[in-house]
Amino acid sequence: MLFLVELPSQILIKVALGAVIASIALSLVGTLIVQLKITNIGYSMSHAAFAGASFGIWLNAYMFPNFDEQITALIFTLITALILGPLSNKTKLSSEVILGALFSLLTALGFIFLSTLPTGVITQRAVSVLWGSLFGLRYIDFLNLSFIIIGFIIILTIYYREFLAIIFHEKIAMAAGIRVAMFKFLVLTITALIVSISIKIVGALLVYALIIMPTSTAYQFLYDFKKILYISPIFGAFSAILGLFLSLTTNFPISSSMILISCIIFLIAVGLSPKRRILSKKDLNKKITEKKMG
Repeated sequence: MLFLVELPSQILIKVALGAVIASIALSLVGTLIVQLKITNIGYSMSHAAFAGASFGIWLNAYMFPNFDEQITALIFTLITALILGPLSNKTKLSSEVILGALFSLLTALGFIFLSTLPTGVITQRAVSVLWGSLFGLRYIDFLNLSFIIIGFIIILTIYYREFLAIIFHEKIAMAAGIRVAMFKFLVLTITALIVSISIKIVGALLVYALIIMPTSTAYQFLYDFKKILYISPIFGAFSAILGLFLSLTTNFPISSSMILISCIIFLIAVGLSPKRRILSKKDLNKKITEKKMG
């Protein structure tokens, strides 16, 4: 608790604001990723950001001093979005094959770049890429995330029916003339933008959890896509605030504390979920029926 008291209010507000905005952004895009059943793609995006940021730090150490690793993180995530989007459709390869190859390649590249850095660099910027560093946030990071959130909300508002149709049934949506591939690529692009900025806040190894957990928590109680869109960011922001408080009172890493709280909330939601009870009753009735028929 002493750490919480001694922390200047200006820094505390900036850290809290960064954690909440990042959680809201990741939760929003996570809603579509979960509903579209492309969670593996979100995982690949986080590793693309990790490889890109690691390469940016490598460039900073050997070639371009003061180079911003977010630039290369964004480039790597956008290239990954392109590979998983239009290029995967042209190659006709299975998405699982592409995801497996990308995951292995990006993870290997990230650790290769980090392993060749000078020792002093590894203990500073490289750790912040892996685990995040809310205390090193700039106000431009807040603005970028805020603009992306606003733009994403505008896109969801305009194309809500199209996204809903794709979530309901892709083939029916395609038969109705909806450009499914284009909308999926749009989701991938927005994910790339949000993840590349959020790794500085949450860290490349943990950003995936904040994409999935809040939406998965909301999904335990809700069926309606619009309601999940509203509630997921609330769960995300709540996890960020509680995680920040846990970190400041225990001296745990902030990003790890946020993920820990998010996972605890998810487990509680699973235990209280009315959906789970309904499914359990259906399974029980099915077994009773089968036993009677047997």
